[in-house]
Amino acid sequence: MSDIRDKARKILDLALPTGKVITSDGATAGQYARMTGLTHKMLTDNWAKGGMMTGCNGFTGWYGSQMGSKTYLGGFDLKGIVTKAGKPDAWIDSTEDNWPQYGDILRHTAFHVDVALDFDDEILLRAAGGQGGKSAGHDIIKRIRGTSNYDPKRIMGWIDIDLYFGDDDGC
Repeated sequence: MSDIRDKARKILDLALPTGKVITSDGATAGQYARMTGLTHKMLTDNWAKGGMMTGCNGFTGWYGSQMGSKTYLGGFDLKGIVTKAGKPDAWIDSTEDNWPQYGDILRHTAFHVDVALDFDDEILLRAAGGQGGKSAGHDIIKRIRGTSNYDPKRIMGWIDIDLYFGDDDGC
């Protein structure tokens, strides 16, 4: 693994060790707010007005800043974000022939972003905010194991962290 991916592993293992669940309310609310920029009240106010807000964008934004990005990487238009940051080659379109690697920031075809961790055979493992919501009564950040084999058609693409952070200009 590259030094950049080693850094990603250290950040994610420290903040989100295996089995840890961080919720927007309760004992982990402060950590959730630091990792997403959202409070439980912000979420519930949004939900009360019919919104669907969760912390998936905030989580990837936090992760990007921990990695050293000066550009906020918490958004659905990841391709546009890296292009504006001067790193268009860091965006990788998902195809049958390529799979994300540890620490890459994923944009799913559904409105969701999260961070690739690894694969268990062909099952994608990820770190993600946005794992709760109105129906759960709170939002959740945790590690997730996919429920079926990796399907590149369900991912639009990702930010390759080696390409994005590779020249260490802080993006």
